[in-house]
Amino acid sequence: MANILEELTSLRTKKAKHYRLDNGKIMAVLTIHDQHYEDPDTGELQTVDTAFELEAGFGQKAKKQQHHLRFYDNNRLRFGFAKQVYIDYTLPGAPGISANRATINEAWENTDLEYVNTDRGIKSDILLKAPGHPESFAFPVELTGCSVWIGNNEAVFYAEGQEVGKIPAPYMVDRAGQQGKVSVDYDGQAIVFTPDVRWLADEAVYPVRVDPTTVTLNPGNTAVIDAKWNTYAETVYDSLGISGSFETSGIRLDLSSIPLDADISSAKLYLYVNNSWAGPDVAAYEITSTWDETSYPPPSHDSTKLDTEYIESSTGWEYLDLASSVQRMVSGAINNYGWKLVCDGCVGSQSAVFNDSEDASNKPYLSVIYSTPPTVPVLTDPNGGESIQTDIDPTFLITWNPSTSTEVAQNLIQYHIQYSPDNGSNWTDIVALTTAGATSYEHDFSGVTEGSQCLIRIRAYDGVRYGAYDQSDGVFTVTHNVAPEAPTNLDPASDMIDRTTIHRLSWQFNDPNSGDYQTKYDLHWSSDAGTTWNEINGAVSANEYRDINSGTFPAGDITWKVRCYDKGGLVSPWSQQAVFTAADAPSTLTIDAPPDPVPVARPVISWTSIDQTAYQVQVLDSLSNVVWDTGPVVSINMAVTCGIDLVNGASYILKVKYQDSTTLWGDWATKAVTVSYTPPALAILTMTDQAGYINIAINNPAPQGTEPTVTSNDLYRKKHSESTWTRIVIGLANDGTYDDYTVESGVTYDYRVVSYADNGTSSTSGMVSESITLIGIWLHDVASPAGTAHNYQRDGQERGHGWQAEAEFLQFAGRARPVVRWGEAETENPSATLLCVNGSGDYEALDALVKLKGTICYRDGASRKVFGIISSLPVKDEIYGAKTVAITVMEIDYSEVV
Repeated sequence: MANILEELTSLRTKKAKHYRLDNGKIMAVLTIHDQHYEDPDTGELQTVDTAFELEAGFGQKAKKQQHHLRFYDNNRLRFGFAKQVYIDYTLPGAPGISANRATINEAWENTDLEYVNTDRGIKSDILLKAPGHPESFAFPVELTGCSVWIGNNEAVFYAEGQEVGKIPAPYMVDRAGQQGKVSVDYDGQAIVFTPDVRWLADEAVYPVRVDPTTVTLNPGNTAVIDAKWNTYAETVYDSLGISGSFETSGIRLDLSSIPLDADISSAKLYLYVNNSWAGPDVAAYEITSTWDETSYPPPSHDSTKLDTEYIESSTGWEYLDLASSVQRMVSGAINNYGWKLVCDGCVGSQSAVFNDSEDASNKPYLSVIYSTPPTVPVLTDPNGGESIQTDIDPTFLITWNPSTSTEVAQNLIQYHIQYSPDNGSNWTDIVALTTAGATSYEHDFSGVTEGSQCLIRIRAYDGVRYGAYDQSDGVFTVTHNVAPEAPTNLDPASDMIDRTTIHRLSWQFNDPNSGDYQTKYDLHWSSDAGTTWNEINGAVSANEYRDINSGTFPAGDITWKVRCYDKGGLVSPWSQQAVFTAADAPSTLTIDAPPDPVPVARPVISWTSIDQTAYQVQVLDSLSNVVWDTGPVVSINMAVTCGIDLVNGASYILKVKYQDSTTLWGDWATKAVTVSYTPPALAILTMTDQAGYINIAINNPAPQGTEPTVTSNDLYRKKHSESTWTRIVIGLANDGTYDDYTVESGVTYDYRVVSYADNGTSSTSGMVSESITLIGIWLHDVASPAGTAHNYQRDGQERGHGWQAEAEFLQFAGRARPVVRWGEAETENPSATLLCVNGSGDYEALDALVKLKGTICYRDGASRKVFGIISSLPVKDEIYGAKTVAITVMEIDYSEVV
């Protein structure tokens, strides 16, 4: 007889406990009633305890169960189905409470009232001790969060349309075991139980027990149920028993907490005999169809008898052996519809009554003793993506995380390992069984079939059973050494090279064995298209190139090829032949201009060359940094203007090279120069606030001494708070002026001028700042600001703007809500309502501006500035002769840079 070592609390369910036994097996105790309840604070399953506990001022409460039950000091019993869903019964007196039992003696004349708390509810018994008791028994009730419905002689409680509990059809049993009927009713104030008066008077043997039990429901649950069918009365009862040929019972328990791969060594259904007559035999059969506690007629059952038990005593425990049936149900071979209990060959009065799931004690249960195979080990290496190259190292260490077993200690478990070269189509043993407790195994892969779809799988063996396999998550590669493939990417090929310099011939070594490398090569070249070869053989080097000395190749076409050897000495095929042309590079040119010193900021650089087809010019500063580069330019021109302003007084190096018809480039020609020139005098800026714009006046001083004459001016502007300058005007005349209509109200702007002189030099003026304050709204056409600018001071109370960004909403399968994808577009569209008074000229100016259909600049006193268009002009005539015009400027892409 095995002893219990510990409970495996991780396997708990509401109706199951699992225990580890000292023989390595596990015992599961499965019940119809709840063994556990969910702790509301931790969410963990705790053992049900139906005993009441005293809470000072709050009466007696049963805390350790799923339903809520409390006896208050004011003779009230509260039965809670869920939070804020409960019934308050008013009792006929104060009960005496002990453990899970509450008793009111002489609750009514010749009547005691007894309550027993169970896992499913409160079992009530009205004990009729002798005649002279009331004809009916009323329990005043208050319903909170629920309602009651009377039907089929049951009281069913509903909360939010869902059944949450009930009082099953009550009945009464006399001292002789005879049953009588009890009716239940609800008059809006009380639930009333009325025993069959005639039966009590004519047949009953006192005392008589009336059972109006209140229970909670698990809606829709048919996993754990019991019932008794009476084919004579065509009725189903919420009880267990057998009688002759007309009373059978059904019981079903939840087996889901037992692993699917469990080996069942014992499964005993224990039934407590409450009473029996004439020593019946009870037999068990597998039920073959669905049913519940209200099903009638009884469900069908298999014809094979599972077990028979003789009921020898009138009370006590009996069991039926259901091991084979439980094994089939757990493994999934058959559906778990439960078992039917039948009176086997009974005649006459042979019958038995068993305690059912609603009895206070000695409830039916199933004891299952089982073992499981060892758990699946977790393969860690190789687990996908590895490359085992036997030419580098034929051995590989296979590793895994160990298995566990209920039968033996972990250090006694052995492992079976197999190898597949073809993604699991075929398997061969690597080792039948490892040493006990191993977590790794070194294997020589040089003898296995190589491939790129290889897998390893492993399973545990506990001395009795093999567990399931774990295999590599992905395929890996096993390769043995093979010869390299032909070299590729030969360079040069179809190119022109300078035969007068050292030149590199390069290639790519190719080997299917990852990690293999070149150890030597043979390189052959020919100047007569392969008729004769110049050979370089057995050159020991891992370098995938060969440097050829200058002058080695004659002028003309050169054909060459190469082959390589791997680290194992295997040689590749010859590469494809490549052909290049060897020639002499063009001679170095002469830089003719500019002179030294350079007298201008942007000099013309010129040179003399022969047979030129392209050129490249660079300018380097005194630190040899390239400050300007043309890049290769296909042209026969031998002059180019420097693309940047050279700094006055600085030193530079000018570099020029050219390409001739051979497509070869000559060497760089260089010339060191110093820049020395006289720039124009600095311009003087004067700013004037003109109410709606800023006037900028440029004063270019007359040349003094060697100073050149200014030919034009470029005007630059930036916000004072920013660092980037924007050119807004190009080519202003000497001593020119400019009106800037695109400044924002209240923003300080900085201005400067770059003046250009007739000697190719330039100078940048000092910075001058100015700001303006706008009143109302200013609008003008950017193509004609001076002719269209107008100030609208009557802009009402509706001026503002709206920001809008581009967004696209996308809907994807599996997502309840859309996903947004933002675009790049953003607009800020100002709007206003203008009051145009007759004679002000406002409306005429606005109408003319809009109908130009040009780009409009919008500005206002709130520092808004937007470039856009006005595409509509809704006009409303006012009774006093003015016009109200609502405008919206739609922002467009516009750049002020010129």
